[in-house]
Amino acid sequence: MLLLEESEALSITLVTLEQEVIEAVAARAVGGSGKIELSSAALEGIRFLHSREYHEAKVEILEPLAALEEALESRIEEEVARRLAQHRQLRELQLALAVMLQRRGRPAGNN
Repeated sequence: MLLLEESEALSITLVTLEQEVIEAVAARAVGGSGKIELSSAALEGIRFLHSREYHEAKVEILEPLAALEEALESRIEEEVARRLAQHRQLRELQLALAVMLQRRGRPAGNN
C-alpha cells in the first residue's frame, strides 16, 4: 500500500503542475483571423510539458506502480507454488490411505 500512496502523492504533484500550465495557457483568438496568441507564461507552460523534468516526474509516478506489480506477481507465484505443493501432499496422502484401506479389506495372508 505504501507504493500506491507514494505513486498517488507524486501523481497529485504532477497534476498540480499540469493545472498550473493549463491556467497559464490562456490563449485568446486575435480578431477573426483564427490565429492564437499565447502569453510568455503559456509558452513556458507548453515547454514544461515537453521538458525532461516533466517526463521524469511521470516516470517517478510509474516506478512505485511497477514495483507494486512486481511484488504482487511474486506473492501470487509464491502462493500458487505453496498451494500446488499442498495439493501434491494431499494427493499422496489420499493414495497412501487408499492403499492402506485396500490392504485392510483383504483376507489375512493375501497382503
